[in-house]
Amino acid sequence: MQSNQPTSYISKGMTTTKGMATALALIALSSLIPSQANPVGSNPIIDCQFTRSSDQYGINQEALDLKFEIDPQGPAGFLIESSGAIKEVKLIYKGNGAVFIDESSTGEVFVTSIDRHLNAVHSSHRVSLQGSLFAKQYYGRCSSNKPWS
Repeated sequence: MQSNQPTSYISKGMTTTKGMATALALIALSSLIPSQANPVGSNPIIDCQFTRSSDQYGINQEALDLKFEIDPQGPAGFLIESSGAIKEVKLIYKGNGAVFIDESSTGEVFVTSIDRHLNAVHSSHRVSLQGSLFAKQYYGRCSSNKPWS
């Protein structure tokens, strides 16, 4: 008597440990591949030095260094942290400049805008647990290891 049910190789005991290990390895490796078209490291690196900031108390001389990798084909860019860790961030790129948008695990929003002349503004937006807003802007310049705009 022949069954119309499809043959299940798993139920017939035909899977192998080697085959299962290969499948799991491929799944694990696929999570390491960036979602952008060009691999991390092949795109322009933009290194920004901010020397002034302003907040509700006025203008301050305050240093902040940020480094980004831009893929002009987006939609993602990368924040390269001082530890060397790479974090994917949202990228808005229109050819005349770039905007990187990052959100922390606690809901803080950071926006960095860079024009084609490499002038930059970095904004942080925080709301305390009590509901008070804390905003700060940094002003500076960037350099790039490759043309990008």
